[in-house]
Amino acid sequence: MKIAIIGAGAMGGTIGSYFSLGGADVRFVDPYQEHIDKINADGLQMDVNGEKKIIHVQGYYESASIQEKMDLVVIVTKGSYIASAIQDALCLFDKDTCCMAIQNGLGNVEILSQYIEPDRIFASIVQLGASMPAPGEIQVLKREGAMLSCGPVTQEQPPEKIFQITEILTRGGLDAFPLSRKEINQKIWYKVTANCTGNACCAITRLPLGRFTNCPEGIEIKTGLLEEILSIAEHEGITGLREITTATNYWPENNPMYHHIPSTAQDVRKKKKTEIDFLNGAIVRLGKKHGIPTPYNTMVTNLIHIIENNYNFMF
Repeated sequence: MKIAIIGAGAMGGTIGSYFSLGGADVRFVDPYQEHIDKINADGLQMDVNGEKKIIHVQGYYESASIQEKMDLVVIVTKGSYIASAIQDALCLFDKDTCCMAIQNGLGNVEILSQYIEPDRIFASIVQLGASMPAPGEIQVLKREGAMLSCGPVTQEQPPEKIFQITEILTRGGLDAFPLSRKEINQKIWYKVTANCTGNACCAITRLPLGRFTNCPEGIEIKTGLLEEILSIAEHEGITGLREITTATNYWPENNPMYHHIPSTAQDVRKKKKTEIDFLNGAIVRLGKKHGIPTPYNTMVTNLIHIIENNYNFMF
C-alpha cells in the first residue's frame, strides 16, 4: 500500500513509522526542511520507551513533489492546518484513494469533507504520546494498551480498506482495530475527555500530565471540565461515555504518561499556535449550540488564547 503522511511531526512520524515497519510504502510530507533533510540523510530516529529504531523513508517538503497517486493519504496536522494540508495533498488522490484523519479534538472531519467525499474519509484515534526532541527524531511513550482505532465517517461498518490499514499497523507493532461508525465516534469523544481535561491545563500550569492530574486541585478542575464534556456528548447522541471515561484517574509515577508533556503544552513551550479551538473551544461552541453552560471549558479556552496572543510579553 502506498501511503503519504501529511504532517511528519511527532505523531505523524510515529504513525508513518509503524506503517513502514508493517510493510507499507511510506512517504513523509512536511514543510519543516531541517526535519525532512535529516530523515532523507539518516532515516527517522524512533525511540519507543527507550528502544531505538531507524526508519528509512523518503521525505518531501510538499505533496506535489511525490508525483504519484497514493492508496492512502494520512492527515496528521493540527486542526488549524487541515484545510491547507488537504488542498496541497489533493494531487495525490485518484478515484480510489482514501483519506485517514488523525487529529485531536472535534471538527476535523467536517473540514476534510469540504474537499473529499465523506465516504472516503476514515476517522482515527491514537492512544499514545509522542514528541519530537530534535529534527529527524521522535520519542514515543507507548503505555500498555496503546492502540489505534479507525472507523468510517458515513458507512455504519468499516470497509475493506480499513481492515487493510489496521492489519499493516498491527504487523508493524501498533495494535490497530477497525471499528463501526458508532464505535469510532465514541472513541473520538473518549479521547476528547482526556485531551480537554489535560492538554490545556498542563500548558497553563507548565506541568507534565501526572504532576497536574495528581494534585487535589487538578482533580477538581478536571472533574468540572469533564462534567461539561459529558453533558454535551449526551446531547450530541454519544452514549456510554461516562461508563468508560478515565479522565480524572491518578497517574502512577512509574507510568510513562505521568511524565508526558501533552501537545498543547508542547506548543505553548515552543510559543506556537495551539489546537485549543478544536479541543476545549469546540466544547464551548457545542455548549452554545445546545444551551449548556461551559464555565470551566470557557475559562481554559480563554486562558490559552491569552497566552497565545502574548508570547512575546511573558515573563
